[in-house]
Amino acid sequence: MNTDKKKNILIVDDDPFLQSLYRKTLEREGFNILTAADGQDAVEMLPNICADLVVLDLMLPKIPGLKVLETIRSDSHHKDLPVLILSNAYLPDTAQKAMQAQATAGMLKSECSPKQLVKIIRETLKQANVEAVKLAGETGKPSARGSWFSNLLGS
Repeated sequence: MNTDKKKNILIVDDDPFLQSLYRKTLEREGFNILTAADGQDAVEMLPNICADLVVLDLMLPKIPGLKVLETIRSDSHHKDLPVLILSNAYLPDTAQKAMQAQATAGMLKSECSPKQLVKIIRETLKQANVEAVKLAGETGKPSARGSWFSNLLGS
């Protein structure tokens, strides 16, 4: 990665295989990786870490991913934290709620290779930096990207 500071990525997923696969891939690409195996762990970790982006599954034990996203958006320290939904939640209602809760981007797990995840994370972090610069002189907050919604729905 071509930055002076390694970016911290929190991966919240209950699938140990995918968590390990994404961790190894992202670490090779120069990211620092933190992991949480369920929504409760993620919510408890967030106040104590400095994450630059969260990769969040929607279907999690203990606290569902949607509630984790809502918790992130309601916290003044993390409300603008980019959250990439990476889930196989095909339910249109769940995807719609994630969009309304201001997920930054999203992909279906079944259609997202580790290489694609790296690309999406880099694009999301770049976009977050651009929006942060824009917002420095404006009021309001960034809106969720609209293009990810169809991908999450599988259409």
